[in-house]
Amino acid sequence: MASNYKVIVNMSGDTVAKAKALGFKLYGFKSIKSSSAAAQPVVWFKDEDYLQTNTIEWSEQYQAFTSLTDPIGGGSISSLTSANADLGQEADVDQFGNINVKNGSPGLVTDNSAQAITLVNTSAVPFTAGLASVQDGVSKAMCAMPLYGNTSNFIAPVEKITLMFAGENLNTGAVVSRTYAQSLQIDLTASNTRTVAFDINLSWSWGNEAWGTLIPRSEDLQPFIISPF
Repeated sequence: MASNYKVIVNMSGDTVAKAKALGFKLYGFKSIKSSSAAAQPVVWFKDEDYLQTNTIEWSEQYQAFTSLTDPIGGGSISSLTSANADLGQEADVDQFGNINVKNGSPGLVTDNSAQAITLVNTSAVPFTAGLASVQDGVSKAMCAMPLYGNTSNFIAPVEKITLMFAGENLNTGAVVSRTYAQSLQIDLTASNTRTVAFDINLSWSWGNEAWGTLIPRSEDLQPFIISPF
């Protein structure tokens, strides 16, 4: 049975009013592991309708995806092909970007493939590919990486999210290389629920527990979101 995860973000009425007056949006990024050094974080969700108590929920339902969009070169992942996939499975991509998910071949099993979804491009056509989560029946990209012809990448979810309030107007699926404001990474590997707070002057608070990591403004985001196998 898939696990459900929840992060609650609390704010005062004054913070909500001032953040909205500044045009702040709440952005979320989801952590992954990848064998590709070229994997990049993308905006996982964007919320402009935040109030004093905000609940972010997701479950362990993941998909492999392909796209012809090149968000790494600018823009966002706007169209994609996706298919449900679990750890230990292989997602074969044909020349049209279609995905056929199958159990990993016993003769090819490695420590990485058993703990990951293996993206395999069976054609000579390059794609953007990655891992997506399913939210309300919609695929939401969590990362983006090049999947060149006749190559493969290992990819797996990590139950950490990073939250950022910022005035920049970013689309979901857009590659973001640096933080636009002080951000908070939240580790849910030991607990399915975390509660944090945001203040317009004091920024993030979480009781200084070990599961929270503050990320400074203008920091390289990739090392926090993408970890290697």
